[in-house]
Amino acid sequence: MSTLNYTTLAEALAEIPDPRSVRGQRYEWQFLLVMIAGAMMSGESTFVGINDWVQRHNDELKATLKPKKGRVPSLGTLRRVLCEVAITQMEAALSKFQAGLASETGDAGTLATQAGGALQGQALDGKTVRGASAHGELIHLVSLVHHGSGLVLDQDKASVKLHERRVAETLLERNDLQNTVTTMDALHTCRKQAKQIRQRGGDYLFVVKRNQRTLYDDIDAAFSVLPAAAHR
Repeated sequence: MSTLNYTTLAEALAEIPDPRSVRGQRYEWQFLLVMIAGAMMSGESTFVGINDWVQRHNDELKATLKPKKGRVPSLGTLRRVLCEVAITQMEAALSKFQAGLASETGDAGTLATQAGGALQGQALDGKTVRGASAHGELIHLVSLVHHGSGLVLDQDKASVKLHERRVAETLLERNDLQNTVTTMDALHTCRKQAKQIRQRGGDYLFVVKRNQRTLYDDIDAAFSVLPAAAHR
């Protein structure tokens, strides 16, 4: 790609394909993405805010990242990058990066099994993004989150909250569930979801509410007939 040599997050960003035509490229694609990422991690969320951050850190960015042109881009260039970058490919690259961080958290969020093994806990949850509906569109994301560290391992957009299950199926299908236990709210408590997790080698912990009357009563009956625990 270029002679730029970054590590960790920058390497993940480098995997995102450059959608620009070769003709007229002034800045290295990785350089642009790293600057934008830096601005967003500093709390900037608008075109103008990201540009202001880049201009304020002009000298530091040039000294650290060493772009070939020796200068930082304008607001127009940054805006085009944000409009052209492929969101799905960006999220795939960032999910891969986050999964690498999760592997460095040690025993955070793990559960010991009776057989002496360990299961990594992860939560499947959907949230409507605050402030994302300013232009009339609600953004509802379904995420797979690492227990203990809170790292987002994967996420995807649901058209509406009622479509969470469809997105959840996609997330569960494209992630390794071996030696994991997935927790989720009552919306996802269904036979199809349970079967998918088990077929992919994972375990689950579901919430059952009274609106699932038959299942709720069956569980209640099962526990009521169990013998009392022996006191030691």
